[in-house]
Amino acid sequence: MTTKKKPKVYVTRKLPDAVETRMRELFDAELNIDDRPRTKDELIEAVRSVDVLVPTVTDRIDAEIIEEAGPQMKLIASFSNGTDHIDVEAAARRGITVTNTPNVLTEDTADMIAYDRIEVIRGSAGMMTGYHRQPAKTREAEWFDATGKRFIRTGDVGRFGGEIVSQAGARKVPDSYLTIVGRSKDLIISGGYNVYPKEIESFIDEMPGVVESAVIGVPHADFGEAVVAVVVRKPGADIDEAGMIGTLKGRIANFKVPKRVHVVDELPRNTMGKVQKNVLRQQFAAL
Repeated sequence: MTTKKKPKVYVTRKLPDAVETRMRELFDAELNIDDRPRTKDELIEAVRSVDVLVPTVTDRIDAEIIEEAGPQMKLIASFSNGTDHIDVEAAARRGITVTNTPNVLTEDTADMIAYDRIEVIRGSAGMMTGYHRQPAKTREAEWFDATGKRFIRTGDVGRFGGEIVSQAGARKVPDSYLTIVGRSKDLIISGGYNVYPKEIESFIDEMPGVVESAVIGVPHADFGEAVVAVVVRKPGADIDEAGMIGTLKGRIANFKVPKRVHVVDELPRNTMGKVQKNVLRQQFAAL
C-alpha cells in the first residue's frame, strides 16, 4: 500500500493568512507570498509538475500553457473570478476540470486530486513516431517530461487506487493499480463537472433488459452539456426511462445522472466495431 501524498498546488495570488494556513495542511502548496504577478514562463513551468493551478483573473491561462501541463494535472480552480481568462476547451481536451467556486479547495477536493482521474501516457522503444503526413496531429499526441523524454498520449483516462463501484457493490483497488475509466474525447463537462461515460454505462449495462448502452453529452443552455444515455434493450424487454433514471439517482452523483434515456435497436459502429458516439450526439442533440 502506497502512502497518499499531498497534491501539489500552485497559487498565483496572495490569499488571506487563514486560507493559506489551511491550504498548507491539505496540500503541498506553492503560495504567492509576495503577491508578484507570475510570468507566462513561470506558469508553464508550474503546470508541468503540479496537480492544481489556482490562477488569478489577470493570468491568461491559454492553450499554450494548458498543452504543457503534465499528465498529473487535474484541476484549474478559479476563485469566483469567472473562467474567461482560462481556455476551457483546451482544458477539456486534456481532461482537466475548470471550476469557478470559492470553496473548491477542501479536504474532499484534496482526496479527489490525490486519487481521481489522470491522463494516461506511455513510452516505449516500439512507440509510434507519428501520424503519417499529419504533423499537427502528431504534436497533439506527444508529451515530453522535464528531461525531454518523449511520450504518447493514449487518449485514455485512468485512476490509481480508489474503488470500482457496480450494482454488486464497491471493491477496493490497490493504490498501485491503474484502472482505465474512459476516453478523454468522450469526456462530458456538465455544469463545470467532469463526467466520464464509462462509469455510467457500467451501471446501465447491468440493469435488467439492457444489452448495452452509450452515454453522451449534448448541448444544454444552462449546464453547457447534458448527460444523455442511449440504450439497446433485449428483445421483448420493457425499458422505462423514468424508472432507469430513478435507479441511477440512488447509485451515482446527481450531476452524472442522464437527463434523458433513449431506447434504440442498435448502436452505430464504424468498420472497426467501435461505437460512433459522434453520430449519437448528432442524432440526439435535442433534449
